Amino acid sequence: MALVLVVDDESTARAFARMVLLAGGHEVMEARSGEEALDLMAARPPDCIVLDLIMPGLSGLELMEVLGGRSEPAPIVILSASLDETDRERCFQLGARAFVQKPVSRETLARAVREALAARDPKSRQSGDQPST
Repeated sequence: MALVLVVDDESTARAFARMVLLAGGHEVMEARSGEEALDLMAARPPDCIVLDLIMPGLSGLELMEVLGGRSEPAPIVILSASLDETDRERCFQLGARAFVQKPVSRETLARAVREALAARDPKSRQSGDQPST
């Protein structure tokens, strides 16, 4: 079971991600802003982050820049309505593992998180936690 931090200013998006992640057997923390996410991560580092880009205050991209300076940042799955190709490219430059477009299916979000966690911990693939195709 992994600890996943969901960072999104929209309560419906957080609730959807929480439902998907709990169904996948993960523990979930939620933050409404980049600043709140930093506070939560200081108390308990997550194994993976599901992150929206467009939020008031510290945006998702700005949060990724802050996290990029850490030695072992958690893998990040972007969950955003942004269609901006520049944002998408910048996310991958900053280390995002996946970029998932809102609205998203349960299966797509679950797979993106599973694959991000597997990429961080290759042993999980050997123990049978293969990404679905």
